[in-house]
This record gives sequence, structure tokens and C-alpha cells, in this order.
Amino acid sequence: MKKGFTLVELLGVIIILGVIALITFPIINKSIKSSKEKALEQVINNIEDAAYKYSISNDIGYQTFYNKIELSTLVNAGILKDNIVNPVTDEQMQGCVLYKWVEEYKQYEFKYDENCSVKTIKDVVLSNFPYLETNGNGCVTPTDNNYSYMGGCYLKGSNQSGKDIFVSQLNGAPGLDSIDVINEKFFDSEGNFIAENFENWALTDGGISESDLTSAGVNTVFELIYGMTPEEWFAQQPLNNSLWYSGFLWRIMGINRDGTVRLITDENVTAIPWGARNTAQNWDNSYAKDWLNNYFYSRLKGNNIIKEETWCSETTTDSSSARTTCANNLSTETAKVGLLTIDEYNLAGGINSYLDIDQYQWTMTPYSSSSAWLSTGDAIDHGVSNAYGLRAVINVNSDVTITGGNGTLGETWSSEAGPYILNEDKNVEVTGKLNEKATSGEYVMFAGRKYRVVDKDSNGNTKLILDGYYEEPSGTIYKMSYGSNNTFSTTTGIGQKLNVDVLNWLVQESDTTNKNKLVNNYTWYQNNFGYGQSYTISLNEENPTRSINATVGLIRIGEMLSGQSSSILTKGYTTTSGYNNAYRYWTMTPYSSSSHAWGVNFDGRASDSIDVSSTLGLRAVIVVNSDVTITKGNGTWSNPYQI
Repeated sequence: MKKGFTLVELLGVIIILGVIALITFPIINKSIKSSKEKALEQVINNIEDAAYKYSISNDIGYQTFYNKIELSTLVNAGILKDNIVNPVTDEQMQGCVLYKWVEEYKQYEFKYDENCSVKTIKDVVLSNFPYLETNGNGCVTPTDNNYSYMGGCYLKGSNQSGKDIFVSQLNGAPGLDSIDVINEKFFDSEGNFIAENFENWALTDGGISESDLTSAGVNTVFELIYGMTPEEWFAQQPLNNSLWYSGFLWRIMGINRDGTVRLITDENVTAIPWGARNTAQNWDNSYAKDWLNNYFYSRLKGNNIIKEETWCSETTTDSSSARTTCANNLSTETAKVGLLTIDEYNLAGGINSYLDIDQYQWTMTPYSSSSAWLSTGDAIDHGVSNAYGLRAVINVNSDVTITGGNGTLGETWSSEAGPYILNEDKNVEVTGKLNEKATSGEYVMFAGRKYRVVDKDSNGNTKLILDGYYEEPSGTIYKMSYGSNNTFSTTTGIGQKLNVDVLNWLVQESDTTNKNKLVNNYTWYQNNFGYGQSYTISLNEENPTRSINATVGLIRIGEMLSGQSSSILTKGYTTTSGYNNAYRYWTMTPYSSSSHAWGVNFDGRASDSIDVSSTLGLRAVIVVNSDVTITKGNGTWSNPYQI
């Protein structure tokens, strides 16, 4: 007769099996986990290999900062299968492939990133301004902060706070001759608005009467002027839509019908005639289009991110025109760079919008066969032969990369704060030759003075313009006449002053190290330039009116940065743009009459009829040798190249 297991024996077996399980389960589990992790590694390798194969047959650029390739892009290219599952989580993989060009090894680096941490410009725009979403037929969600135009959706708002606008509008009014006076009169020590003081001033010195309030049906002057309560007005905050790209500060305007992102420079990059005098005008044959798409575009770093577009250049005689479509597009040719239309300016808010910088700026909208619209506070029309500022407008691909910044403005820029940084790495210090690293518009610190890069010549020398004015004595802007005529000479007049006193102010005579970096016998060109002529005449170096060898010169009409620098206008981005910080300054360009020369006004206009006996400021231009090197810096206002 067989005996069964006793209870004690059965318990013993169970315990032994339990011990075996405790020992073997972690081993088995670890083996399974390891197997899944190896499978994930293989999946990631396959994804990165697919990105490599994609790079062979597609132009992905040679950026030295991380960009991204979406998995959907690889799937659509037929290189990767759809719905790839993560073997560890059993969930569909949602990341992307980050890549950059490693110059040292002359090859790309690819790495899969589950969080897809690189942000495209469109990602950033929609994250910060979600109401800019467009379905190709205007704004999906219309608000007070956006406007529809040509199927796209664009920003409406100011680059100033409510208080900034209030102060700037009152500055110079009766009894309010400075910003300090305004702040003291209408705000307490904690910055709170004193409504009673403003009402009393407006009804005594401000030119407003009680009958004005009665006629308008309002109770307060503030409501009469601003259409809202002080609390509502001062709650307004500036748009954080600043962006740094290729040596210039830009503003994000919005998203176009095709998904590209529209940008506009935050300064006039030059000042030239819009077109020829007494010639039927349209955008396609304008000097403005020629300068922007030939001279300006060719000097932008990484300009392959800019998409060619057809622009709306429809004529109007209505200063308040706010057309959202283009019924009769006069532009028959595409272009990479354009200008604002008068409609965009008005739709964005006009004088109270970020598109108004208190500078004379051409739009691309004709008024008649001989005039075009300007946006300078109010919209006004002027003859196309006048030389006013150009603010470049471009449309960049939606997938270009934002590498840092948060869209704000201030004296210090970093990867976390300051303007968005587009398509370049400004988080690292730069070294190497200036002529190989720098681009037009970038900032350079040389011998204790701050400059901006104008251009590079065929010999590799780099031309720099002082980002300010010559001061004598220190702190006082020095002004002088051109001379007895408009001929630039190192022995008399303005040329002598520049190459003696100004040169010694820029680089001390005893500073031989920096003196040796200058091109001492640089050739400066003067071309008689007349009212309504093409900028190419001013910049002609093949058959100039005259040429002069000197160390220090001036900017020419039509040259890059021959406008008013945004960093000058804003005192290094500490105030809002305007003209209170700018001065008229001389250029190298003579007028056709020997008694007159060209200058640039504080409001961004270039003037041809300035008598040489007039006194204007000096923005010195120097040229540094091709072998000059950068020791540190990244070329921005906050961290200029040190040479």
C-alpha cells in the first residue's frame, strides 16, 4: 500500500519550489528585459540608419547644431516602415532623429530622441501664439490678437507695454518735456498710475475740454483717448516675438497660407529710392526689390531656409486700406525677399503695433504710377524717387530650428532668455578668422568700441561700422560740416577729422596691436548719386567718380546698414525703438551738386540735399585685415565677437 505525502512533506516541496522561483524569476525577467532592450537598440539603430540613408539622397544642410528629421518623413520617403513599436513599452514610437554636421570628422551625427527636444520655428510660434493657427484660409480662431491676410494668420499687437505707449505718446507734450517728468507726474513710487493727475493735466494743459467728454459720451479723458480704463490699458504687455537670424534682429509676423513663417527686420537695413523718377511703378521693376533680392539676400547666412514667394503689390489710394486678399496682384515674378504691404501694416494695428518703429519705411504697395506708401506712424504716400528705409520681409521654412531664447528683448541674451535664435548655435563661443565666421549685421568689439559687420571684400578684409557716433568730449555727440565741397580727402574737412582725431578715438596711437589690424590704405569710393537713381550707381566700384586711400571712411548710400541701427535706436535694447536716441550722420556718397552730400536722418530717411556746410554726426567705418581672428563671443549684441 502506497503512502501519500504528508502535509509537512508537501509544504517542504512548496517551499523548495518557491525558493527556486525566487532565484530563477529575476534571472528570467532580467533576461527578457535585456532581450527587449537589445531589440529596442536594434530598432533605434534601424531608425538612425534610415536617417543616414535619407541624408544621402536629400539635402539636409550642414548645420553644426541639432536639427530633426521626423519619423513620418522617413516613412513617407519609403525608408522606414510605419507604426514602429517600442519593444520595451509595446507602444508606438513617437520621437524623431536629431542630427548635426560634425566638421571635425566631415560626417553627420544621428541620434534618436524620444522626446524630440529640438523645436522648429512653427512649433515655437504655435506654442507661444496658438491663435496663429491657419488652415490656409486665414486664422482658424479669430481673436483681438491676430488678423487674417492672404490665407495666413498674423500677429496683431505692440512691441511696447501699455505704459511704454502712454509715456512715448505724451513725451514732448506741454509741460512734459521728458520721460522722467511724465513718470514723476503720473505714477507713484511703486509705478501705480495716478488717474487724477492725468485728468487734471489733460483738462488744463492737454487741450481737452469738458465739452469734449460730453460730446463723446464718456466720463474721463483717459477713456476718451484710449477707449478703455487705465487698468485695462496698463495691463497690455509687449509681444515677445523677437528673433535673431543672420546678424539681424527680426520680428515674427505669423504663419503663411503654406505653413512658412513670416519675419520682418526690426530696423531699416538701408535707405534708398523705391524706384526711378517719372517711371511707371510696380514692385517687379523697383530698386527696392532689386536691392533686397540681390544685395541683401546674398549676404544672409544660411539663406536656403527662405522660400521664394509671389508677393501682393496691389495699388491703393486708401491710407487706411486693410485688404485681406489680393484681387489684382501686380507682382508677376516670385522673390525671396519683400516688404510689408500697407494692408499688413494697418491690419496689425498701424501706429500702435510692433510694425511701427518710428522710422520712415517703404511698403511694397504703390499709390500711383509715381509714388508708393510709407508706414511712419500714419500711412503716407511719397514719390518713389525719395530715399527711405527698407525693412526686409522673408518667409522661412516651417521646419527650421530654434536653438534658444524666449522671444524677449533686453541687454542680456542667453539660451533661455532673449530673442529666439534661428538656425544657428549661439550658445557657444566662436573662434577663428573673422572673415570666415562673421556675417553682415553681426556685432564686433574692437579696441573697446562696438561695431557691426557691413560686408567682406574680395580680399577677405572685413568692413565695420561704428554702432554709435563719434563723441567729443566723451558723452557728447560731435557734429561737423562735410567741408568746402563733397570731395572726401584725408587732408581737409570730414576725411581729415576721421583719419586723425576719430581714428585716435577709435584706436589709441599707442595701441600698436590693434593699429596693425586695420587696413591703412583701404580704397574708398565716391560716386555722384542723384535723386531717384539706382543704388547700384552709389555702390559702383568699376568706374567711380573718385577713389581715396584712407584708414577711416563712411558708409555709402545703398550699402548694408546704411540706415539707423536698431541697437542705437533702442540704446542697446533698453528702450523701445524710435528716434530720440538717433542723430543725422554723413555718408560717403556725394550728391550730383558739389555743394551737397548725402546723409541719413534720425528718422531713417536718406537726404540728398544736405549742404556741405551743415553739421551732422559721424559714424566711422573701418576695415580690418583678412587675418584678424575672433578670440571669443558669438556676434550678437549681448556677446559681440572680440577681435
